[in-house]
Amino acid sequence: MATEVFVPTGPVTGDAVELEIRAANLGARILAQLIDVLVQVALLAVLIFWLFSVGRHQLTDSSLRIAAVIVILVGVMVVVPATVETLTRGKSLGKYALGLRVVRDDHGTIRARQAIGRALIGYVELWMTAGVPAVLSAVLTSRGKRLGDLASGTVVVSERVPLKWPTPMPMPAGLARWALSADIGPLDPRVTLAARQYLLRRTQLSPTARERLSHQLADNLRRQVSPQPPPSTADDLIMAIIAERGRRDRQRLRHHDDLRTRLFGSVRP
Repeated sequence: MATEVFVPTGPVTGDAVELEIRAANLGARILAQLIDVLVQVALLAVLIFWLFSVGRHQLTDSSLRIAAVIVILVGVMVVVPATVETLTRGKSLGKYALGLRVVRDDHGTIRARQAIGRALIGYVELWMTAGVPAVLSAVLTSRGKRLGDLASGTVVVSERVPLKWPTPMPMPAGLARWALSADIGPLDPRVTLAARQYLLRRTQLSPTARERLSHQLADNLRRQVSPQPPPSTADDLIMAIIAERGRRDRQRLRHHDDLRTRLFGSVRP
């Protein structure tokens, strides 16, 4: 029988808790975009001025000047924003000022493909139509996505909303030594979420439902660990695996933070 679980919409920690990463509100996105537009307009003005003041001596043919204008427009409106978002992993000057970032729908770092798609569609929805389609799309979609986000599979999130990390699951004393050295393979986020949900509300279940669900979850998790655990209750096994996954995740994150601090210094107050 398949485990009844739900599909997570956000990242899942080793404690099997879905973290809420809040999509940026429309006002912050509009303000960030205005900052980016002002920078792009200033860059356009500088390049166009250079073209018709200094570059006119090299580009005497009118068709060459028109081609140069097209190259400048495409470069500033498409190439520059796509390159900046790719190199900064979803940032731009406006997003940096407002604490925003572009991420994939699965909350991973965007790649060049997503950045180029957003920039190409952004040329139409932001420049050619004065941003009206972008605003309408952001208002009508659940996560405030503009057309470029819908086509590229991305979303703009706020980095200044603190994440609520879960309280660590306690480790059953009888399984602590086993869990410390156990090889715990990749776990299906839906199963681990179901396991934590079960642990949090098991006292509300009837004895029959509790026994059935605990053994179902324990059997599912047991197949993904090695060596097999010593004799224990199903509840203790579920709790031990969830607790150990959380401990390892927290240890890994602390290690990454320490390494980043040693290499680059403190980047946040």
